[in-house]
Amino acid sequence: MPSFSFGLIADCQYADAPDLVTESMQRYYTDSPRRLAEAITELNTHDLAFVAHLGDLIDVDLDNADTVLDILAGSRAPVRLVLGNHDFAGPDGSVNELSDVLARYGLRTPYYSFTHQDWRFCVLDSNAVGMIEHRPGTPAFEAGSALVAELAAEGAVNAKSWNGALDDTQHAWLRTELDQAASAGQRVAVMCHHPLDDSLVDGMLRGNAFATELDSHPAPAVVFTGHHHAGGFRQAGDLPCLTLHGMVETADTAFAIVDVFDDHLQVRGFGREPDRRLSLRAHASAA
Repeated sequence: MPSFSFGLIADCQYADAPDLVTESMQRYYTDSPRRLAEAITELNTHDLAFVAHLGDLIDVDLDNADTVLDILAGSRAPVRLVLGNHDFAGPDGSVNELSDVLARYGLRTPYYSFTHQDWRFCVLDSNAVGMIEHRPGTPAFEAGSALVAELAAEGAVNAKSWNGALDDTQHAWLRTELDQAASAGQRVAVMCHHPLDDSLVDGMLRGNAFATELDSHPAPAVVFTGHHHAGGFRQAGDLPCLTLHGMVETADTAFAIVDVFDDHLQVRGFGREPDRRLSLRAHASAA
């Protein structure tokens, strides 16, 4: 029997807009509320510690958020929200202010941690550095634009305006969280929107270096991400990195339940999301 279980959903990405289905892109916007409601109904039949949505709850415009937030409010388990790039997309190309996004989503801070049993879950804001979270013309936007340009000059395929990374303050906070978790004998699951994979056009900026950094610390045990709607899995050293399929990109569904065991995680996929067994390295307290 698992010690506990939790639910994962990524990229519901609801918009009150016509579906966009082409050879290169599938966005089933209008049916997202139904898929999300059916997922919550299924998840409510299981004993879960929490349900996490891994970013892009909406496609654009915070006025769309209430529809899906009302559905998430029906979850029996607490809901943990990760911020995605589309959560900052305002109407007509504008940027939703961070304070407005936090207020609408009921969050006090864009990144945070919580614990369950001997696990610590670190929820990150991978939009903090880049061109997503900041209005054009601000110093933060200009710095993000310069970073994307620098990576593009290096030939990085993920040098795109929709990708981001952690800022220095958040990075320092995370290192403290990891050190505290290691001292307490806790394993850490990292949750953020962008995959830690420089080979993906949707990858976090300098994501490989960040994955290597996490793998070098004794506390991190797994990384869960969204953003790359095709989903996927990457092993970064001893660190399993799982990207969930985007719910918006299937007419069926895509979500998962993760069962936590001492030496592995069992991912039970629904719809497009496959089942997986993720091996865990030795517990930090036993290292």
